[in-house]
Amino acid sequence: MEELTEGEWHAPGLNRKDLERGELTKAFKECRKLLSLNPEDKEGNLYLGEIYSALNLNHQAEEAFEKAIQLSPKWPDLRFHLATIKIKLKKFDEANQLYEEEIKCFGLKNKNSLLVGVQLKHQKKYEEAGPLLKGACDVRRKLAGNDPVQLEGLACAMNALAGFFQEVGKNDEAVPLLRETIKILKKLQGDEHPHMAY
Repeated sequence: MEELTEGEWHAPGLNRKDLERGELTKAFKECRKLLSLNPEDKEGNLYLGEIYSALNLNHQAEEAFEKAIQLSPKWPDLRFHLATIKIKLKKFDEANQLYEEEIKCFGLKNKNSLLVGVQLKHQKKYEEAGPLLKGACDVRRKLAGNDPVQLEGLACAMNALAGFFQEVGKNDEAVPLLRETIKILKKLQGDEHPHMAY
């Protein structure tokens, strides 16, 4: 079974389109089926983490991403996936450590500009953080479509950029981003979700 799941994205019985179409229950069932046959499948654990993230099950996503890293520590971007979840769980020191490990192992890449921008914002390096956060929003806006994972990424990027604008005293630029973030989260989570109670 392990030979079947090595190499490029290949997971028998899984179709990433289920997640992209928002068919989270179907994606979850198929992924769990694969992992019951091969719990050591690194792509399966990554996919499970993405599904849990889309379902806002952050503790479970954390476990899945940690297992994927354990199975394949030299796989680029896994630490960024896990760091995003750590931020949602308010484990900022752990997220920062993951950023540093990823950058040390693989260097900086454009697609990770959101996470690097957030790190720079926390370090109060605003001149460097601003362009990265704006670029991250632009890229995610182009990718979003109706894919719940991409929409969540867009909401995360807009929230980070809004936080940046608030910290540098540009509330007039932060407010529209926050409103758009809430609109996306309501679409993904519904009005009754606990995160929408404020």
